[in-house]
Amino acid sequence: MEDVLGIESFSDLMGQDEEIKGGLMHNLYTAMGNLDKLNIWSIFLGLLTFGVTKGLLRISIFIPGPIIAMGLATLLSATVLADKGIILVKDVYGSIPNNFFVFTAPSLPAFSTGLVLIYFTLLGRLYLFPG
Repeated sequence: MEDVLGIESFSDLMGQDEEIKGGLMHNLYTAMGNLDKLNIWSIFLGLLTFGVTKGLLRISIFIPGPIIAMGLATLLSATVLADKGIILVKDVYGSIPNNFFVFTAPSLPAFSTGLVLIYFTLLGRLYLFPG
């Protein structure tokens, strides 16, 4: 039931650092007891994301409203609202790799006598003694 209502991730949604685990009533009681630790900027970003998504989808269903809204919220949280204590993905999981354009070509191992013997043994086994 908690997963359906999103209570398990309620602390992340509200920007709280408290760990909320337990049954549904316990989770609601703990969440309501920690409202003083609420990060208002997280609520602002959530409402902004919802509003931008709804607004863009009202204009046209062919506009990718959720993607634009998430991009805007990510941009705001990483730049303008960087000092407001908003928990970012990199804070939870680490930084995202950014070396996407580094190309590492495959290479063959250095030839040695042992490697040549293994190669010819396998080649002979496949072609001389099939089956």
